Amino acid sequence: MEVIFTKKLEGIGELGERRNVKPGFARNYLIPKGLAFYATDSRAKKLESEYLINKEKEEDESRSKDLAESIQNLNLNFVLKAEKGKKAYTGINAKKIEDELAEKYQIHAEKVNLKGALKDEGDHSVKIVIGGKEFELMVKIELK
Repeated sequence: MEVIFTKKLEGIGELGERRNVKPGFARNYLIPKGLAFYATDSRAKKLESEYLINKEKEEDESRSKDLAESIQNLNLNFVLKAEKGKKAYTGINAKKIEDELAEKYQIHAEKVNLKGALKDEGDHSVKIVIGGKEFELMVKIELK
């Protein structure tokens, strides 16, 4: 009897492997415990697509972890013109932050969460969305 394994069994079969086993072993042990199911083409395709989806999710998670680490260490610096002791003439808006990320670091943010333009000197925490996940970024503004 041909079965497809849903889990790795040491010495018996690998995950997703299609293999012939004795009918009693399949009916009495493998299938009731959820370790395998009867091999049909539709089930094989379903298992393969689930495996590919899980693999893609794992790759996305590892990419987002790498991206999170790189963004945590990332600082954007802007220099704005202003009169001494006053606010800047113009501010840093979401578009300028997106452009800076794309130009310098090849990171394309889907959304930059800002309540208004940044005009005050100092460090500002800005939240950006990349790949559906939110990250925090430090933006430093200097006035001249």
